[in-house]
Amino acid sequence: MADDEKPVYVADDDGVILGYAFCVYQRHCTKSSNYVSFYIDDLCVSEKSRGRKVGTKLYDFVLDVAKHNGCHNLTLNVWECNESAKKFYDKCGLKIQKYGMEQVLD
Repeated sequence: MADDEKPVYVADDDGVILGYAFCVYQRHCTKSSNYVSFYIDDLCVSEKSRGRKVGTKLYDFVLDVAKHNGCHNLTLNVWECNESAKKFYDKCGLKIQKYGMEQVLD
């Protein structure tokens, strides 16, 4: 857990965990640019805590960390079937960066 490149942030209420965000600094080095993305690997709010703005507060905190550390962008992945997460991140101001596609092999 003590990895500066993969910080974990927790929202709690008197020791009760309400939600968390697992993040990763991703360094991109190409011939034309060098930049750092702050990637949210997982942001989760407990079912009992939903509707209390815990996810928004966690997201805003992570966004502030990314800005404070000079990151170029904040990124994450959302499953196509997860409508509630897509709506949440849309409200947070995220835009589609790219599409990931697959072909399932039986």
